[in-house]
Amino acid sequence: MEQLQGDRRRLTRPQFRTFVDQAACRSPWSDLLQQIYLGDETFVDHMQTRMNTPDTNLNVPRAQ
Repeated sequence: MEQLQGDRRRLTRPQFRTFVDQAACRSPWSDLLQQIYLGDETFVDHMQTRMNTPDTNLNVPRAQ
């Protein structure tokens, strides 16, 4: 069993290093939509709908 785990690590390390190297070249800030949303168009539409409803005012705290 230990032999199999060692072989698996040896095989997956180069793949993981490639994944990390590719991710390091991308900045999440380049994926921002409308300057504040990090998500796809569906997410942005959902958030815009929530922000435009009268009961959702994030500037006013709820009574505790």
